[in-house]
Amino acid sequence: MDNDQQLKAYLDASAVVKRRIGLVDFANWVKRSHWVIGVAGIALVAVLRQVFGWTSLEVLPLLALFGLWVVVGAVLMVKRAPEVLEALVTLDHSGAWKDRFASAWAFLNQDNRGVGEELHIERAGNSLEQALAAFPESTPLPSLKAAWVLPALALIFSVAPILRPVPSAADSALSDEMVEAASGQAEEIKREARQLDNLTSLTEEEQKELEQLRVDVDQMTSQLEEAEGLTTGEMLEALEARARAVERMARSIGDGEEVWASEAMIKAMADHPDTADMAVAVRDKNAESVAGEALSLQALLESDSLSSELEERMGRSLSNISKSGDESDEARPVGERFGNASNGMNARQPLQAAREFEELAKHFLLIQEREEARKKLEDLAEAMRDAGGEISGKELEKMEELAASRQSERAIPEGLKGLESDEMPQGLSEMKPPQEAAAQGGEELPGLAGGEGEIKAPPVPGTSQDDPSGEGGGQQALKAPIPGQGDPNGAGGSLAANDSGEPGGGSSLQAPIPGMAPGDSEAGSAINAPGGQPGDSNISGQGGDQAGTGTAELVDTESAIHEAGNDSQVVAQINDDGESTFRAVDGEIRQEEVTRSRRDIAAEFIAVEEQALDGKSLPLSRRQQVVRYFSAIRQQFEKEEE
Repeated sequence: MDNDQQLKAYLDASAVVKRRIGLVDFANWVKRSHWVIGVAGIALVAVLRQVFGWTSLEVLPLLALFGLWVVVGAVLMVKRAPEVLEALVTLDHSGAWKDRFASAWAFLNQDNRGVGEELHIERAGNSLEQALAAFPESTPLPSLKAAWVLPALALIFSVAPILRPVPSAADSALSDEMVEAASGQAEEIKREARQLDNLTSLTEEEQKELEQLRVDVDQMTSQLEEAEGLTTGEMLEALEARARAVERMARSIGDGEEVWASEAMIKAMADHPDTADMAVAVRDKNAESVAGEALSLQALLESDSLSSELEERMGRSLSNISKSGDESDEARPVGERFGNASNGMNARQPLQAAREFEELAKHFLLIQEREEARKKLEDLAEAMRDAGGEISGKELEKMEELAASRQSERAIPEGLKGLESDEMPQGLSEMKPPQEAAAQGGEELPGLAGGEGEIKAPPVPGTSQDDPSGEGGGQQALKAPIPGQGDPNGAGGSLAANDSGEPGGGSSLQAPIPGMAPGDSEAGSAINAPGGQPGDSNISGQGGDQAGTGTAELVDTESAIHEAGNDSQVVAQINDDGESTFRAVDGEIRQEEVTRSRRDIAAEFIAVEEQALDGKSLPLSRRQQVVRYFSAIRQQFEKEEE
């Protein structure tokens, strides 16, 4: 054999040995470290859930950890791979070959070989294949039966919901219903934002802040109009942030807890009739009412008919009010204007005092406009929060509707579901009379009790149903044919057939006639006889205890008007049973009495008067007095009722 071929054979043999040794080393690595990687995987999933709040896909980091474990084992296997000579030595030791293959490899790498060396190389080459076949058996793989348990538990733990935090609704994407609701709420917010246009009562700085606020609101509404891809938390956070900004601006516009006048000054206003209503408005912080009262005082002082007595009285009132205020009132608009007006009245200049009240009215009209602007801002903030609740509530509404539908389905019994699908009403509407059904080839009706279609007629009063002979007023049987079958006596089966008795004629319904002996008959006694003339009575006889029938001439006659009477008596003769008296009483005259007492009428009148006490028809300063007056009267009535 060529030397190169022999070298190649030993190189291939060493490669086989290397692979087997590497596989054994990797198996040992797995066996030694499986519990470490299992515990580390479980700990990794727990940390991701409890510390970082993962709610899904924890299996991906776990699989990456398992991949790293395999890579480390493969690297160690390659690093520990033996050289060619070491692999041949391992092959020699595995089969007790006494360094045969290692020596042959060494001899092959020599330039000069003796006869003994050649003979050794030849013998080693002949046994090389045998040694390679026995090598796997001599180097078995370690048992890995328990090595997969902990890694498998870690994998199961990564997909199980154990220790997994409950996913927050804020992290869920908006559903189709929520996206549609967001678009509608965006239009509502835009409508509320348009109410903030032309707010002239704001300062320049406030106008700039409002303009920036409009830009933010426009951006938010644009997001709501294209809300696909947004989560519930992002949507609610955007709405809440803008709502808080709007509320901050609303608080800055309002006066907050600012006092308009001291209590002593308000009390002094209430003591004078010309300023009593203004005292109530200032105490209630009603800017519109204060402005109105200031304009009234202005008109009073500017009036051409201002008398000297009124001017003197106004001077004393304004002087007393301005003196009653404390030092803080001098810096307030009310105290400042009242003080200036008092100085004007002391200088005999009522027009100057009127100008002060005009300025006071302008000031409070501005305050009123700012209050309206604040109210509009608060409405906008409320609309934003309502929009968030409306959008996020769509999913809950859908779940409630689904639960209600399931509940209704469970509430309908199985046998009644046909009623819901309108099967029974449709079947009833398609039903037809027996005669029409028989004429159209319908199914025959089942026979009734009694046989041969015999139908027992109801008993006639005065007769005995148990008398088979028919004497003593025994009743005759009503015989009706069964649709689709012929008459058992050969007669036709129609209930409306004639009673001529001719063959082929129909049988008639026979009934006993009151006052006649059993078995007697009279012409026209058959019911619905086709041979009878219109107007003929279908029952005739000598009378009895049953009402008969008859006809009257069809003429246009007016009925007599019934007149009322206190008493009437009717005497009738009924067969041989004796007299019977019927008495009808129309009724007695009923005395009507008043159902409402004087106390109830007075209480209702007082309630109506109290409702009429509005701010336009009664001055504010007199309203409380009138209310106390009516309340005192009401208490008197209530005490009388007790």
